[in-house]
Amino acid sequence: MAGVVSVAFGVVQAPAAGALSPVVDGVSGPTGLVARVERAHRVSGVLELTVSVANRGTKGVTAVGPLAYLLDGITTGATVLDPLTGRVGTVRCAGDECESGRFPVALAPGQAAAVVLRLDDPGGAVVDVSLGVFQPVTGVAVEGAPPATAAGEQLLPRKADLLPRTKKDGARASGKERVDLDTDVLFAFGSAKLSGKAGKAIDAAVEVLKAQPKRKLAVYGHTDGVGSDAANLALSKKRAEAVRAALAKKLGSGWSFEVKGFGETKPIAAEKTDKGQDYPAGRALNRRVELRLLG
Repeated sequence: MAGVVSVAFGVVQAPAAGALSPVVDGVSGPTGLVARVERAHRVSGVLELTVSVANRGTKGVTAVGPLAYLLDGITTGATVLDPLTGRVGTVRCAGDECESGRFPVALAPGQAAAVVLRLDDPGGAVVDVSLGVFQPVTGVAVEGAPPATAAGEQLLPRKADLLPRTKKDGARASGKERVDLDTDVLFAFGSAKLSGKAGKAIDAAVEVLKAQPKRKLAVYGHTDGVGSDAANLALSKKRAEAVRAALAKKLGSGWSFEVKGFGETKPIAAEKTDKGQDYPAGRALNRRVELRLLG
């Protein structure tokens, strides 16, 4: 264990939107922040990731509330998956100390910062990367030859769907009668108000649903296990109702809806590893609004 990597890249001015040319594009999270993977390479049996976060919003953000949650999800919860073998590596931590750089406590509009993370190396020439509540970055090329013996854990069947969110605009169809909507795309953290990015996800779901003959739709809200049972139950119901209202406008007449909130009671992914470590990528999968066509 090398201990905390205390050196982080300093705060720099972020290029204008459209001028970015990262190694791998990341995807926006709440509050106008954009994460991206700049580099992935192997050093002495460890996979090192360079990850940057840029503030593309119009307001400064500080390490209170959402920003702390977002950045902690990267520095302690980043995950890499070898899609060929199903092996997964997490940030190397011992107790409260993790082998990752530190983001600054504030980012002004137009500013960016980067950190280096050290993770167990699952092997593979290409990995998928989960960055907490940000959308996963898939197909990241890793510099250096794969290790003779891969580290990390082998995913259990329950986690086999760990990083599927390459779905269209935050909407993933499972067969012809079910669509899962990613609530990290639909809503800001802790909110039940549809975000500016929600329209594309709703449109993608409508495209699937309109092609089916059934006209009764279940809209089920789900959260992860963070927070109280009561708060999660209420939030999931409010989010499901918001999605129902948006779908009703797009689908038109002739549709009926069954709206329910289940809170954290029906997870589809494990939120801890077999060793009891926190698993942010699993939590991200559990935060969803499920659409299911009924008979």
